[in-house]
Amino acid sequence: MTINDEYTYSPSHTRHLNKLHFEGDLAFLVHVPGHWLIAVISFLNKQIIVLDPIDTQSYSTKIAENLKLFVIDEYENARKAYDINVWKIITQCPNISMQTNYYSCGIFASVRLQYWCIYRRFPTPAEFSQKDDAGFRLYMVKRILQFHSILLNKSKGSSSHLHLMNKRKIIVHTLTEDERNNGIDLTTDEIDAYLR
Repeated sequence: MTINDEYTYSPSHTRHLNKLHFEGDLAFLVHVPGHWLIAVISFLNKQIIVLDPIDTQSYSTKIAENLKLFVIDEYENARKAYDINVWKIITQCPNISMQTNYYSCGIFASVRLQYWCIYRRFPTPAEFSQKDDAGFRLYMVKRILQFHSILLNKSKGSSSHLHLMNKRKIIVHTLTEDERNNGIDLTTDEIDAYLR
């Protein structure tokens, strides 16, 4: 679904969740043309949170409206009682980190998602700010490469092995030598520091 699409519900979107999401949260990244946001549907706290890293509010309201329709459909599909009027829609949070340029939205949305999944809150400016952007980009590259290594080991001898090898070469090749030397060899302590 893009921001310009009309909302349509499909129970198959969440059938693999086994309806356990009614007891917790669904947190995910949202991509709209040229931009990334984070959305959280908290069934436990009866909240829909949609946050834009540059706080333009241009997409947040429409996404929140679509997610509200999704919540209604999920309850009705599961034949559960609900009162959508008690649900709170949040599109702004005080004291959270904001991006200060127009190209780091994916990083800020990813960091917010990671904080939500670990701590059930969003990072403050003291915990993550624009100055941390470059370090977190390198952390993400390292995690992608580690994931590719796992896939490579599992796919040895298959046709997807060559495809994954080529993807890894492209990612590593686009890094500068300094990034390859410093970013890819981050220690566990350094990675943990980015997550704190």
